[in-house]
Order: sequence, then C-alpha cells, then structure tokens
Amino acid sequence: CIPHAWRSFRLDYRHGTARYLVTVDNPHGATKGVASLQLDGMPLPSQAPSVPLVDDGKLHRVHVVMGPRATGPA
Repeated sequence: CIPHAWRSFRLDYRHGTARYLVTVDNPHGATKGVASLQLDGMPLPSQAPSVPLVDDGKLHRVHVVMGPRATGPA
C-alpha cells in the first residue's frame, strides 16, 4: 500500500549486477492494486503482478500504474 496522496515516485533497485529503474504512477490516488505493469517497454500480466529479476548486468526500466486491474482479452 502507498499513501493516496502519492501521485508518482521512482526508485532505483539493484539485483546483482542488474539495475532496475522503477517508476510508479498513481493518477487516481489508489492505495493498492496494479492497473498495468511494463518491463523494458513490454507489458507484463497484471493478474499477479511481479517483475522477473535477472542478474544480467543490464539496465531495465519498470513502469507501474496503480489502480484497478485493466480488464480485457486474456
């Protein structure tokens, strides 16, 4: 959970030699839930949101949008 007043925040996470730059956007002031999730510009399933961490020495970008899950074709 995050405070509803937080509209966005960023963090820099290291996993071994890899670096993950995470941006979390919260346009509607949600306190929980993931509407969408992307890793390096590619969508990840939001049904069970998680980011696969790989110790590959690369820079990865994660974008999270808080809110109710997006519905649509599976």
